[in-house]
Amino acid sequence: METFEISCLAARAYLPSRRPSGRIDGRRALTGRGPVLAGMAPAFCSGHAHTRCVAAPRFSLRGATLLLTVSRDEESVSLRALAGGREVALGERVHNLLLLALARERRADAARGVPDPSCGWMYADDLAHGLRRPLQQLNLDVFRLRRHLARRGVVDADGIVERRLDTRQLRLGSARFEIVVS
Repeated sequence: METFEISCLAARAYLPSRRPSGRIDGRRALTGRGPVLAGMAPAFCSGHAHTRCVAAPRFSLRGATLLLTVSRDEESVSLRALAGGREVALGERVHNLLLLALARERRADAARGVPDPSCGWMYADDLAHGLRRPLQQLNLDVFRLRRHLARRGVVDADGIVERRLDTRQLRLGSARFEIVVS
């Protein structure tokens, strides 16, 4: 797995090629313990001098293929992405069930011959009912999914779920995906 190194000195993060001004790409770096942003790639720093921080590799959903691995009882769904010739494990999370439902709808529409711009759209109420979750929880799952992907180095994480605000519809933001039952 490809990694990017960031130096942490005196609880300030900076790229090795930059001056230790506490700024990264013209933006203020977070100092102290916790996440440190190097551009858009998340890294984690202990805040101690001379600590090496490792950032997640950055990639885009546009060129990635999403792999949803579903257990036979459909209790768990893990997500991986194939991007730039490498595989990035994105973990097993509850919000991956949302992705699975949206991927199945997009695949079903494509099989019926629906044009791609119209493929996979689901009403939020129907999706929440199908997942047996309140609508507010569905919106929280979308937020958590986007945040999780952004922390794992996905530069366009907001695009994982597309929304039509006027009709309250959602769909999977990528047409490149595979569903595998294990």
